[in-house]
Amino acid sequence: RDFGSAEQCAYVVRKMTAAEKDGPGRAAIQKETLKLVEHCLFGVPCSASSITDSEATVCGMAMLGHVKHAERALAEQVFKGRAVVLGDQIRYILSGEKARMPNVEVGEVSTLEEFRAVVAWASLLGCDIETVDLENGYLNAEFEYPHYLRLPGAIIRELPPHLRPPPGMRDPVWRMCKAGYGHPISGHIFIAKLRRFLLDTGWTLLEGTSALYQRGQCLLAAYVDDIACA
Repeated sequence: RDFGSAEQCAYVVRKMTAAEKDGPGRAAIQKETLKLVEHCLFGVPCSASSITDSEATVCGMAMLGHVKHAERALAEQVFKGRAVVLGDQIRYILSGEKARMPNVEVGEVSTLEEFRAVVAWASLLGCDIETVDLENGYLNAEFEYPHYLRLPGAIIRELPPHLRPPPGMRDPVWRMCKAGYGHPISGHIFIAKLRRFLLDTGWTLLEGTSALYQRGQCLLAAYVDDIACA
């Protein structure tokens, strides 16, 4: 990827090999798993056969691994892990049929014109634009629907003892308690939570806009978990 001067910004990204996931990349997978645990994404494991809710759904989760600066010497390479819900494989647990997604409010995000309005407002006032990328944004939103995850071994082996399936448990699944990245409605749930927070803290959604807010002399545009304010 090249974002500017080739000498300063170009770097190579590649997939982590299976051997690297057990070797130098394991620390990155441990870090990603710990983040999910700290944000309480996983409930206590149970056997899928014990679930009786006909609306309960299940899908897998993948642990993706990649290496940044792969063109450099090993000591200079950066290993990254990213857990992703396999949202294209969601099925009802009891019937095995492909699941319908719950009806949720479609999350509205700022348009390019709304972001330009923030830039123009900053120029008019002669002030800087403040930008924020809300770290782990989705994991701060509760997931209220009965959805379960089948976890790969790369995640299970890094779980703390209270989240590991006991010996002999067949087909363990974990309740997804937060809006896991990759589920089709997680983004909408997070956007709705962010909107409620902004309105509750004194921001007003400007009429005719998707996600352009005003409070006093400040304008704020929100695109999922990216915010620009002037």
